[in-house]
Amino acid sequence: MLLHGHIQEQPPASDLELHGYSGQTNFSDSLMVAPYRNRGSIDFVRLRSYFNALCSSAKDHLLALREDPSYFADVFRDIADHSPKMILNSRNWVYPALDTTEFLMVKAREVVIEAYTMFSVWKEIYEIVDQLVEASQEISHDRFSRLMCEFHRRIRKVSVLLSNMLHRYHLTSPNIRKFYVRDDDSLANIKIKLRPGEMCTTGEYQLVVSFQRLYQKTEDPLEDQALYHLLDHMATVMRNSKAAKDLMLPRLSELFGQLSIIGECIMHYSVWYETPQGYAIDKTVSHSHNEEFLKWLYQLDHCQLPVHSINPFRGKLAYPAHKVRNGTNVKIMRTAEANLDKFWDYVDRFYERTTGISQHSIIEECISEGCRMQRTPPWNEPLTTTPKPPEQQEYVHQPFSRIFHDASLQATGAFNKLVIQEKTKHKTSIPPQTFTLDRRAYKTMKTLFHNSYSDTGDFPKAIKWAEFKRAMVRKVLPSRSCRVQRGSSHRVMASMSTVVSTSTSRILTAIFRTLWQGGLGEGWSAYIDGMPTPLG
Repeated sequence: MLLHGHIQEQPPASDLELHGYSGQTNFSDSLMVAPYRNRGSIDFVRLRSYFNALCSSAKDHLLALREDPSYFADVFRDIADHSPKMILNSRNWVYPALDTTEFLMVKAREVVIEAYTMFSVWKEIYEIVDQLVEASQEISHDRFSRLMCEFHRRIRKVSVLLSNMLHRYHLTSPNIRKFYVRDDDSLANIKIKLRPGEMCTTGEYQLVVSFQRLYQKTEDPLEDQALYHLLDHMATVMRNSKAAKDLMLPRLSELFGQLSIIGECIMHYSVWYETPQGYAIDKTVSHSHNEEFLKWLYQLDHCQLPVHSINPFRGKLAYPAHKVRNGTNVKIMRTAEANLDKFWDYVDRFYERTTGISQHSIIEECISEGCRMQRTPPWNEPLTTTPKPPEQQEYVHQPFSRIFHDASLQATGAFNKLVIQEKTKHKTSIPPQTFTLDRRAYKTMKTLFHNSYSDTGDFPKAIKWAEFKRAMVRKVLPSRSCRVQRGSSHRVMASMSTVVSTSTSRILTAIFRTLWQGGLGEGWSAYIDGMPTPLG
């Protein structure tokens, strides 16, 4: 149906909308809609986005290994935990020498080789797919056919690489190695087999058996359809069985996802290869992949790396970046960074000494494209400054005390008129003043300030001006020989005493002040003689 059936004119809508559970169209969906599609079309744009993401992830992984001590320690521990020597033997013992220099050396090489290999693999496939996107639009198919041949050969090699890695790591995965047993500790190549009598569910058993079938030899790899259907069967088992899905740890899940993408590419190529355009491909064209990179890379197997300076099990890469920065923590971080730099510097110098180049062009390009490596600066103790004494403030604002302050008596603010009490002003009593007069002057003054209610006797109803003038001149005012200056005050005394009322005292005081302020000195009598007589 895929290759020889005629193309139908109108496909069912339900078939065209089928998608995988991951949200992307897989080969099964393509098979459903194949009768309605052009059989020679491959979505290279979507494949390019897949390989671009894988290449970026491998690049970030490589740069983080060279820069971050804590990340390097986590990866080292993860690879060491997936070692075959971690599988229990028949006596339920692990390998006795897990912390030896030889064991650490092997795991350190695996960290470097795996990071370099995966970056070069995804970078090369991404470049090929990127060229296929351009070549698919060209009229001539020569370049497109040549690139398709290279693409197929490369993804076949990558499928063998990933299948073997997935087979090896599934044996030592912490959740799966309970189903296996290690035979002999003395053998160089440890033999591992299924543990007899180990209880497991149907899904777990199917998944473990599928992992064992993934192993491929370079000379005799699995067929394209066989690899794809095996991966599809494993995905179905994990989708239907929670126990089987729980066996997949992050390292296995990542490798399985990468191998699934390669399987999709292999099946798309196999369908395209059966088209007339695919028949025209010359399969004898040599693959342009540079095998020199792998030869350069595996020289590291003969290197004695300084593993004790980066041993994460001894705290050599302790990196307390999450703690408070102080002198102690900064010193620990700088020591870990120095140990990591020493390790990578030793790797580069070893390659330069054995191959003539410290970094292959692929690795050198990756490192040069990365950002500048960040390192912790030395710790500087903060400067201790003596606090300055507080300056004398000119004004200090302090609120009134609510205990001792009566808000009803304050001069400003909101007044409560209902609580303000009216104040009563008390008059000040003024003592009466006493003037001493003779009888004649007393009679004149008594007549002038007569009070009919308190005084008795017969007093004249009028006073002559001469009598008033005599009384004022002789006894009340100073004598002629006395200089009266403006503003001076004299106490008037006479031979006879009497008490005058307060009103009378005020009138006399007003009369005296008027005469004094008029400038009366010598000749004041002349001024008085000329005054008219107001009474009588």
